[in-house]
Amino acid sequence: MKHSIATVSLSGTLPEKLEAIAAAGFDGVEIFENDLLYFDGTPATVRRMCADLGLEIMLFQPFRDFEGGPRERLARSPRSSRGGGQGWPQGGNADGQRGCL
Repeated sequence: MKHSIATVSLSGTLPEKLEAIAAAGFDGVEIFENDLLYFDGTPATVRRMCADLGLEIMLFQPFRDFEGGPRERLARSPRSSRGGGQGWPQGGNADGQRGCL
């Protein structure tokens, strides 16, 4: 069994959070979208940082507090293809993320 924690659970910058997560002995990390958006680097840099710290990127958490909302909210979302966006990521990607939460 692997243990992970979401970056949204900690305070600080993304590098500080990753270092704390590794020091606490977690196997992996769930990257919260805002941590990635406010990080001054690329997703590939985050992947390398995690690898250097021995952390596996378990999930990418692109949004929260969305369940139970009206369908109109989804349609207006900038991420929704119906709202003019590109839609949500599907599956994993080359930067180490295997799924979306």
